[in-house]
Amino acid sequence: MTVTLTDVVLYSGALLILFLTPGPVWVALVARAMSGRYRYA
Repeated sequence: MTVTLTDVVLYSGALLILFLTPGPVWVALVARAMSGRYRYA
């Protein structure tokens, strides 16, 4: 099985989209945790 450059770009792009999807949720959780409000996180 050979992996072409196009395959790598598509795969990494899909992974990037998956990682960025819950972005706002992670930002909110990190902000709450850093402000010391662990019980709300």
